[in-house]
Amino acid sequence: MFDKCDAKCDAFGFRNIPHLWLRKNVFYCRIELPKKDSKRRYGRYSLHTNNYYEALTKMDGIKQFNIKFNRLCELYSQISVIRRNVEQIPGHAIMTFYVPDELVLSPNNKPETLIEFIELFAEIKQGLERYNVNKEVANNLKTMETKLNLIEKKLGPEAFAKLIQTNVPQVKETPKHTLKEILDIMLLRANNKEDEKTRKRNFLSSVFDSVNLNLESDYLDFYKPDIISKISENIINKTGVKNDNRRQKLRYITEFVNCACNVEPDFYKNNLILNLPKITKTKKSDRKPHLPYSEEQLKEIFDTKHKFFKDNPDVFWVCMIALFTGARLNAATTLQYGDVFEKDKIKCLYFRSNHAIKHLKNDASERIVPIHKHLLDLGFWDYVERRKKKLKAKDEDFIFPKCKTKSGEYNDRYMLRTLFVFLEKLGIKEKGLDFHSFRKNASLAMQSAGLVTSCINRIIGWEGTGTMEQSYSNYTLQQINTELNKFGYDYLQTEFDEWEKVMEKKD
Repeated sequence: MFDKCDAKCDAFGFRNIPHLWLRKNVFYCRIELPKKDSKRRYGRYSLHTNNYYEALTKMDGIKQFNIKFNRLCELYSQISVIRRNVEQIPGHAIMTFYVPDELVLSPNNKPETLIEFIELFAEIKQGLERYNVNKEVANNLKTMETKLNLIEKKLGPEAFAKLIQTNVPQVKETPKHTLKEILDIMLLRANNKEDEKTRKRNFLSSVFDSVNLNLESDYLDFYKPDIISKISENIINKTGVKNDNRRQKLRYITEFVNCACNVEPDFYKNNLILNLPKITKTKKSDRKPHLPYSEEQLKEIFDTKHKFFKDNPDVFWVCMIALFTGARLNAATTLQYGDVFEKDKIKCLYFRSNHAIKHLKNDASERIVPIHKHLLDLGFWDYVERRKKKLKAKDEDFIFPKCKTKSGEYNDRYMLRTLFVFLEKLGIKEKGLDFHSFRKNASLAMQSAGLVTSCINRIIGWEGTGTMEQSYSNYTLQQINTELNKFGYDYLQTEFDEWEKVMEKKD
């Protein structure tokens, strides 16, 4: 939630709360202690939470406790005692020795002072276990018990007990809420569809069953660290479940505990969720692996007997760009006329994020890539020049205008929707096959052609894994062009020859 250091507290809004710190993911507070030898003293105490709002509540409670304790110290100093039954020991005529026999309360003590002292003493002793603020406080309370015993002796046991019962605040009775009540409130407040609410109810019901509880059980039977630990073990040890599924289950439990905390914040704290395990997020590549298209699938996709690409030349060129440069969907569809240019007598594509709808994954994704000779042979450069001249387009205009909606937002559906309807008609709808598969085909083709990894990274826009790949891949444009044209798709050459004739007439 916040950085784990004291130095940045002011930056996160603690300037108005100067006695609150976050250190090693735990909040601490500073409280002024009673003076000692006329010197001001301070103590820092752990609040045992990393929740900012819970820390504020706890700090306020400790401050109130400290104010009451200081008041108790004042009352203690105001209660006077005297010695009774002192006998004189004979001695020197000038020097006399006195031996105290017994300490008793002075009759000059005010009754209201004694009553307030008794009341505060009992309240603070009870709060000592709750806040656990300082051993010094406990030692001082032991010292104060001497005067408390004198008060009890003076009043008598019955009167003293009655006085305590009358003045000590009664502890609020612990509320009783069933698991079903908390669950119903949680689902009522949740902004979910009915099927999601059903999943939550079914899962949490199974969780309760796993620890021998049911929906009619008291929430306090669930509100135990050992129960949460047992539930966590059941989730972690369950085989065949992906990490993302485990994380979702833990989110349901967290939501349930937080709901109970909102219902009864004084009794049901949400610090139980700190006992839940931390599960790493599944990598995107593991969650949704991208597979390359097979040679047979690519032949079928780009067979000129199909009318799809003839009717949708924009989609054809976007697929070709991905197949020969490894460009991602957004980079390929959002090319502007100014991104297609000639540099050092080499025709190039410039993938960059110079517009609101153009998104690059990382710094390496911004790159200049030579246009592959096969892409030139297919007529891409001529296609762009013809369209630019016909439409009198400017450099900032998009080559494929459907990449942007009427409201100006990025639109990838126009291409994906039509492309995948076409692929489904061809029977190509395996899991892992999507537009990104063209990028996968490009990288595998480059590897098969013997291109070094650092050069492939430079062309496709990968950051690389090692220092060598990241820092020592400063190829010239001519070197990249030479390496890029080493790979190709010979098995598609027949289809490409046919498409060259078809696309020559498109603009």
